[in-house]
Amino acid sequence: MLTRTQAEDLFRPYHSAIRHAFVTAIQQYFEVHRSHLAKIHERTKASYINDLIFRNLVDALSSAPNVRTEEIRGQRRLWFGDAACVRLKKLDRNKRPKLNASQMSFDFLYQATVQLTLPDMQPPTNLFIGYTLNTTRTAINGVYIVCINGDVFEWAPIEILENAAVPTPVALIPSVASPSGRVRVRQ
Repeated sequence: MLTRTQAEDLFRPYHSAIRHAFVTAIQQYFEVHRSHLAKIHERTKASYINDLIFRNLVDALSSAPNVRTEEIRGQRRLWFGDAACVRLKKLDRNKRPKLNASQMSFDFLYQATVQLTLPDMQPPTNLFIGYTLNTTRTAINGVYIVCINGDVFEWAPIEILENAAVPTPVALIPSVASPSGRVRVRQ
């Protein structure tokens, strides 16, 4: 398993690409969905943002050596050499990834090996690169690299972007209360 120092060294060359991918994805998301943002389910919002982040990151790292992507049964991953397998996720305020309860998610969370390892080869470390949103959910509050083994952090999250001052104004949509039923006029 990678130590925090090894992870910092591994990802340092990619910090700017990661920051740019996350910030650009949030900006793209608000540009596309500004008019009907309040009507979209939270899970759909997170999935769409994740798709944008993944696409932006793949584009940014397409020429980087030892970085590859894979998709296994709908779960997209980035490999940084043979040392780290990364998933992109939205994080809660405690910097824990928000996961759907599935065996694949739990295997990844509990550091189960997803690739064949040789006796002289260390198994890859499963990491999450995730983002937190501000309280109004209008901008990225931070981007972090997180290593979790089950319920505990293996090491403190690595900050890639803290308190992003990215202006993403949201057009507030007034909510219109629907009538509670048929209204009858008295005669």
